[in-house]
Amino acid sequence: LWHYEYHKIYEDAIKDGLTGLLNHKTFVDRANEEIERAKRFQHNLVFLMYDLDKFKRVNDTLGHLYGDYVIKTTTQIIKDNVRTIDLVGRYGGEEFAVILVNTNTDAAMTVAQRIVDNISQYDFLMDEEHVNMTISAGLSEYPNDSDKLLELIQHADEGLYKTKDNGGNGVTIFTTGEL
Repeated sequence: LWHYEYHKIYEDAIKDGLTGLLNHKTFVDRANEEIERAKRFQHNLVFLMYDLDKFKRVNDTLGHLYGDYVIKTTTQIIKDNVRTIDLVGRYGGEEFAVILVNTNTDAAMTVAQRIVDNISQYDFLMDEEHVNMTISAGLSEYPNDSDKLLELIQHADEGLYKTKDNGGNGVTIFTTGEL
């Protein structure tokens, strides 16, 4: 019993309660470890930031339980499209962070776009309420865009906001100079 309790407390400390994904703090800790490993083995990493489009509307019109259902389902779609070695975190309310390990931008774009497509094609249905959702993403690559975690996240975020500015439901690769 003690072991179970300890395990539960540990899980609660590292995981987001709703989705079971890494929480913000743990994601950042693990991301730093991945950067150290990538440095050592001279691997590339790709950072993806995702944010559900017009999520507030769902919460406001259908309530928080529906919002939770959308978040959980989105989590499952993201997890189904990445490998077990990749990191997935719940970064904020409706924002997710993903690190694709030992991957470059070209390979990552396929994964990133598939997640976007799978969400836009998914029929969200709860209590006989159908909703169509879309998600926006931004992408940055270690070490080409930066070798610092916060900058990589910031760059991926800039790509994400560019996607939002273009109407959402897509992926934007971070590029210097254009922003």
